[in-house]
Amino acid sequence: MIGGLMIDHIGLTTPDLDAALAGVWSDGAEIIRGPSDNLERGVRQAFVRVRSGETIELLMPLPGAMSPISRHVENGGGAHHICFIVSNIAEAVSAAQQAGAHVVVAPTPDAAFEGRLIAFLFDRLYGLVELLESDRRPPGDSIRERPQQEFARLPERDVEAALAQVFADLFPALRETGVKAARLEVTPGWDSLGHIRLIMALEQRLGMTIPSSAIAQLVNYDAVEEFVARGASRRS
Repeated sequence: MIGGLMIDHIGLTTPDLDAALAGVWSDGAEIIRGPSDNLERGVRQAFVRVRSGETIELLMPLPGAMSPISRHVENGGGAHHICFIVSNIAEAVSAAQQAGAHVVVAPTPDAAFEGRLIAFLFDRLYGLVELLESDRRPPGDSIRERPQQEFARLPERDVEAALAQVFADLFPALRETGVKAARLEVTPGWDSLGHIRLIMALEQRLGMTIPSSAIAQLVNYDAVEEFVARGASRRS
């Protein structure tokens, strides 16, 4: 997926950006951009060039914002993602999807990079990966959506049991509360990365492909159950 690409930066999360920046100054690093608030992403960020030449992006959740890195910081923070620069983000994302990666954030302009397109993907081998386009693409150069495949022909009761098993295996706390209580960012372990692991487990267990456009909507057990039920009704 990423063997031939150039690294742009490495993303690290921290609960205290100012303290982290004070620490890098003492190590001889150079702050090259920021700190600044990225309201669309719900983060406060700064870019730092360390003495060996690499660029580090330091990220802190904005207070009171729905930030995708909040749970990562609560779990200790640190290494979050690696960012590669690509000449054509549409082609790069398409190739990654064909190799089995899942789109977490579809290509979108980002103020931190002067409006250049970024995308986030989750890959089984590399974890969370950010792609940054080297320059803007012409309007209409869009990402090809993966087609939704047919569900495996499991009886309805077996589909329900499979859903319960997937949720309980990924989020053990649900064995006490019941899987119907499952909710993104509330259930222990169901954070942004847990969400991608859930999507991958559902696809494998049910023999299906969940389109990228649906992933962001599956934020609780009821939504997943309804999505699966719609798919089952279409195949019958």
